[in-house]
Amino acid sequence: MIITYKNLVIRTTVGFLAFIGLGGIVEKTVSAEPYVQRTTAKMIKSNGQTNLYFKFQKPYRARLILHKTTGNYIKKTVTLPKGTIVSGVPDRDGHKFTTIHNGAVDVSYQLKKRVVKGYQSATLNFAVKYSSGILRQVKKPAYSLPYGHNILWTGKPVNLWPKRAVTSPSQIKITSDGYVESYHYHSVTAGDTTINYQVKPNSSVKINHVLKRGSSIYFYYRDHLKGVSDKRVRKAGPYQYRLTLTNKHTPYAFGDPDNDMFQYASFYSVGNRSYWTVDGASDVYDPATGTD
Repeated sequence: MIITYKNLVIRTTVGFLAFIGLGGIVEKTVSAEPYVQRTTAKMIKSNGQTNLYFKFQKPYRARLILHKTTGNYIKKTVTLPKGTIVSGVPDRDGHKFTTIHNGAVDVSYQLKKRVVKGYQSATLNFAVKYSSGILRQVKKPAYSLPYGHNILWTGKPVNLWPKRAVTSPSQIKITSDGYVESYHYHSVTAGDTTINYQVKPNSSVKINHVLKRGSSIYFYYRDHLKGVSDKRVRKAGPYQYRLTLTNKHTPYAFGDPDNDMFQYASFYSVGNRSYWTVDGASDVYDPATGTD
């Protein structure tokens, strides 16, 4: 596969792969050659997946959907402590929220680890009647990315999963409850789903402070995040390490032009490496022509 960003060319004979969820994929075979095309910040904003956030006002027992390397999924419960911030999607009655379902942004491994031993994936699943006594809406945390699942991958946005397996990209996940986690690619089959990253991160740190300046977000935490180019800035205390995420403001669309299926990506530098994140998707807009 050849990617030339200067000329915006992708040559491939393999079908387009659409991402779903946080680790699984579904393969779709198409006749067109997938490609990457520069797009605009306006299109990212129009098609970006925004997230709402909620804080639990009391401990709450939520479900985890668990997969092993073989067989079907099972359900277990995990207690989310009082004060846990989660991503949520509301049902509405007019302008009022009625029920909040789990959203796109994952919670940390720290909240899952008691029940996930022996499993390859663990997806949070809940539906909570909206009540200020149970959970309430809060502002988007300062550590959250503007759109998408709060997941960044090393490299460039290729729409070819086997290529990703060859290049073995690292993954950074910023959780709704304020952790930064790093993962290594590790593809296994779990039932009828492909799990591309294990449920347990290779390294995880709690974000203790966030600073925003211009296009950059600075995370401060106590311990080094392995596999990530953070910088030690203090010798002791909760702010010893700093990780810098900088939005490069070079948005791209990538996908299948024959079927008008596109995903939108933003590029970041994280430490001294290049990363990208999926902001959202559209099945009607053609970034090459600007038409529906």
